[in-house]
Amino acid sequence: FYGNQLKIINKKIFTGMLNLEYIYLRMNWIEEIEEESFANLNKLKTLILSENKLKIIKKHYFIGMPNIISIDLR
Repeated sequence: FYGNQLKIINKKIFTGMLNLEYIYLRMNWIEEIEEESFANLNKLKTLILSENKLKIIKKHYFIGMPNIISIDLR
């Protein structure tokens, strides 16, 4: 999802996508991430959220990603 004007990451957006290892959400208009949006993504290693409109980063955004190696918030 690159440059798609997403404003909210809904907690159901990745439901059932348990094998995701890489999520690229750069250059959207993301202002909000709902709690547990990335929950149960046990294989996720890389999350790119750079160049969005997030003003506040909350720790609950990243619950449920035990194998995460890199999160890009630039």
